[in-house]
Amino acid sequence: MKTFTTSTGNAYLVMDYGKNSIPTDDIKYIEGDGNYSNFQLSKGKSFISSFTLRTFTSKLNEERGFFSPRKGLLINLNYANEIVTRGNSKFIKMKDGKELQLSRRKGRELIDFLKDTKWDIGV
Repeated sequence: MKTFTTSTGNAYLVMDYGKNSIPTDDIKYIEGDGNYSNFQLSKGKSFISSFTLRTFTSKLNEERGFFSPRKGLLINLNYANEIVTRGNSKFIKMKDGKELQLSRRKGRELIDFLKDTKWDIGV
């Protein structure tokens, strides 16, 4: 698995020995599941990869708009809508309505990152 960027600036993940490529803009979030990664894509599509989440975390970093708000999760901030607080817990609400829990430490780190970069979601 590798990434490449086209001359127009669009980034892709190349999977399955070059047979498939996924625009990184289509990835809403990736959840780690042991030695597998579950991709949730735009338009309701999903698929499973046999690469670990750590592999994708190193390729899809903050410069590409991705952030790991807790262990086992990597989100595309372009699909994040707002940060919701309930009691002592924080959640990131995605544009499709799904809420993903943040860890305490990473939740604070995400809020600081969003403020520093002027990312446009409700903080």
